[in-house]
Amino acid sequence: MVKKNFIPILILIALIVSLSDCSLLFWRSDPNDISEWYTEQPEGTILKYDYKFYFRDTLDECLISTDTITLKMGNTVEKDSFRLTEIEKSDGWGGGENDIYQIIDEKNGIILTSYDTIYDCEDDISLKTPVEVGTTWDNYYERKYAITSINASLSLQSGDFNDLIVIERGNKGEVPYEIIYLSKSLNTYVYREMVSTVVPGDTIYKFYELISKE
Repeated sequence: MVKKNFIPILILIALIVSLSDCSLLFWRSDPNDISEWYTEQPEGTILKYDYKFYFRDTLDECLISTDTITLKMGNTVEKDSFRLTEIEKSDGWGGGENDIYQIIDEKNGIILTSYDTIYDCEDDISLKTPVEVGTTWDNYYERKYAITSINASLSLQSGDFNDLIVIERGNKGEVPYEIIYLSKSLNTYVYREMVSTVVPGDTIYKFYELISKE
C-alpha cells in the first residue's frame, strides 16, 4: 500500500521540477518583485568594511592606504511611494560622519542610494527589476551597470555568502571597471571592487570587503 502511494508522489515531484527548469518554482524569487530581493536590516545594525586604496602612476609606483569603513543603519521613514532609510557612514580618516540614504521604491522595482533625502535623477540605482542576468541600467554620469549573475557565492573574512547578486560595469581587465556583490540577506554589498583613471597612465584601485556585522 505504501509503495503504491509513493510512486504518484515521485511522478508529481518530477513534473514540478521539469516545469520549473530544474528548480522548484515556489523556492524562486520573483524577478519582477523587488521586495523578494532584499531584507531590511534592523535600526542600529553596524556593518564594517576593510577598505584598500591603490594608486599606480606612469612610473609604476604603487601607493597603498587602508581604512575601516562603518555603515550604521538608522531610522526608516515611509514616504508616499517609497521608503527612506538613513545610513550613517564613517571612516578612520578623521573626516567625521556623513549620512547616505537608501531608497526602496517597490512600485517601480528599484533600490537606490542617495546623498540626500530627495528622490531624484541624481540618485544611484543599486538594483532594479527584472532581477535577472542581462538587466542593465544607467546611473548618474551615464555609468552603465549590468546584472551578470544571481545566487552567486563568495567566501570573505566575515563568512560565506550564497545569496549574492553580481553587478558589473565595464569588462574585467579594462578601465573603468567595477564589480559589486550585493547580498539579498543584508540588503547591501559585501564586496566591491573599482578600477578607474583620473589622467591617462594613472590608475586607481579600490576594494571594499565586509569584515563584520554587529
